Amino acid sequence: MLRKALIMLVCSLFTLTSTGCYGSFSLTKKIYKWNGSVGEKFAQSGIMWLFVILPVYQFCGFIDFVVLNLIEFWTGSNPLALNSDTTTRQTFNNGDKSYEVEIGKGALCITETAGPDVGKSVTVSFDAKTASWHLSDGTTSKVIASINPKPLNTIDLYYPDGKTTSKPLDDIQVSSRF
Repeated sequence: MLRKALIMLVCSLFTLTSTGCYGSFSLTKKIYKWNGSVGEKFAQSGIMWLFVILPVYQFCGFIDFVVLNLIEFWTGSNPLALNSDTTTRQTFNNGDKSYEVEIGKGALCITETAGPDVGKSVTVSFDAKTASWHLSDGTTSKVIASINPKPLNTIDLYYPDGKTTSKPLDDIQVSSRF
């Protein structure tokens, strides 16, 4: 009897959370799009197989289905859509600190709403004209990364100590931390 009730409860919850929630599967599409931009077809195929074996696609699909698409269904916007016209706000707590995270309109803004630094915020935004990401605290803004399109096809990372690292976008590096 308990087993049947549990099965009915799981089926009911699944039906309530997934009915009409097709969603955009933004995370999975972003990874798939990145894979399509890495270079030749053999590298793309190799990465696809690696991501299937290491369950990257499965994990991203699960996160899309269970978390992001439900958020998109109930709020009308996907949290990964930085360039959408709508913004998504979420509050996070960490001990005695509280943060509000706002995503949308091409930026990610984190503001401390409770704790020793109440009111301080940082914003990461993308400038399409210069193909670069900027980090701003409201008074200063620094470029933290920029893309050099073809023929170089690299990304430059700028560190706080003044060091700059240039990485080829075609260079495939798989972390052992998966």
